[in-house]
Amino acid sequence: MVKFWGDGYDLIDPADVIMIGPDDPDEPGDVDVIYPVASNLTDDHLIVKFSKIEALSIIPDPTRGDKHIIFITDDPNGLGTFSFVYAIEIVGSK
Repeated sequence: MVKFWGDGYDLIDPADVIMIGPDDPDEPGDVDVIYPVASNLTDDHLIVKFSKIEALSIIPDPTRGDKHIIFITDDPNGLGTFSFVYAIEIVGSK
């Protein structure tokens, strides 16, 4: 789940929000993209939800303790109106 708030949150089209996985070390330049499964726009924020199974599937070889970088953006080429970088750590088993 990703929550947007503050100036301009209501200008974001939930259908344009994507999650980009980390670069696959076995295939440099090969990244996976997933799209939201649901969204909710309220008076003060926008929530965009991604499938947990799909989110885990974009991480190559998720191993407990590993850290990966994912991106939330509206353009996979980095030319969008917003781009956020998240460092995530795998805490559960495969």
